[in-house]
Amino acid sequence: MSATDDEDGGTGTGGTGTGGTGTIVSLAPRHEITRRQALELIGAGITALTTGCLSRAGDEEIVPYVVDPPEHRPGTPVRYTSALVLDGFACGVVVECNDGRPTKIDGNPAHPASAGGSLPWLQARILDLYDPHRAQAAHLAGTVVGWDAIRGRLRELGTTPLWLVMPPQSSPTLGRLLERLRATREVHVVTDAPLDHRNAYRGAALVYGQPLEQQIDFTRADVVLALDADFLAAMPMSAGWARAFAKRRAPDAHMNRLWSCEPMETATGTLADERLAIAAGDVACVAACVVDELAAHGLAVPRLPGALIAVARGRLAGNAAWVRAAAADLAAHRGAGAVVVGDRQPPAVHALARWIDHACGNVGGPVTLTAPALLDPLGGNTLVELASALHQGAAAIVIDSDPVYTAPRSLGLA
Repeated sequence: MSATDDEDGGTGTGGTGTGGTGTIVSLAPRHEITRRQALELIGAGITALTTGCLSRAGDEEIVPYVVDPPEHRPGTPVRYTSALVLDGFACGVVVECNDGRPTKIDGNPAHPASAGGSLPWLQARILDLYDPHRAQAAHLAGTVVGWDAIRGRLRELGTTPLWLVMPPQSSPTLGRLLERLRATREVHVVTDAPLDHRNAYRGAALVYGQPLEQQIDFTRADVVLALDADFLAAMPMSAGWARAFAKRRAPDAHMNRLWSCEPMETATGTLADERLAIAAGDVACVAACVVDELAAHGLAVPRLPGALIAVARGRLAGNAAWVRAAAADLAAHRGAGAVVVGDRQPPAVHALARWIDHACGNVGGPVTLTAPALLDPLGGNTLVELASALHQGAAAIVIDSDPVYTAPRSLGLA
């Protein structure tokens, strides 16, 4: 084989390397494969791979449909209505499926919690269906077992007090199951949630004597005061509220005014007409000063102690003008305003907000008070009580939550 036969025209390892005309030694013979032989090898590889994926060869048969079902027509998406839960509140969604696989989640236009809108957490929930770490079976001590083994383990608990740890719930079916369980033994339910909506219930109970749920129609609200509340993006009703709020932001409409008081920038704060950046602990001072300013406008609000107002005004310092303007705007739009408080704020702030709405005549207008949506709105045990019981040898069942991850490390739940 001469140097001219080399594909790149260079001198091979067997050449002299000086003149480029040395002899090249072929180290391996060249094998030609026809197209037919290549297809045979590829087919054999696919067959071997398919056989290796089965538990036993021949366990599965692939048979085409004689008549394709309407929900499995290739290329034709099928949409189903469903509901997803955030902090115990259901949000209606429409799930789009392609070839039997869910691929997209959007808000249901017929559901008040979404009104056809969507949020990042709704879009991300589709990934839960394809999580490779999803539980595929029941496990006991790291071993896959049947449900009979789980039942037997639960019977071993006897009649000792039982602690249940679960996220906030609003399901009537689950409520009835808890009632049946409480009829047979002592049960303590602990709600595991980063933000507890019970603060809102406790605040309403301070004003009305019972826990109540705040429903807001933002299409009727001319003035909105948000106290550490990202109600347009981070609350259970945010998708529907954002749609309703946007209807009043069109330039050709009677635009509303949004006052936002928050410790960090949020989606709601970026849309606010008047935004006040303030520490989370000082939001209560804003609420107290708004109540005091409304009293100066002649509205029937509770008279707060003078010492408390003095401390609040001292904490606000140069922000007092912002508070006076917000209170004046609420007073000028009686019956057409709403006050929204975030769940991280204590019950006292929620109570002050309910007084503001009541004094301004917003209840019965944009604001409606209904029965609580969550089960056991004021009751329930705390994670602190759970930790104390576990240290004394109590039995606990954790359902769809991870208190070791969410609870303060100082409790020692791990």
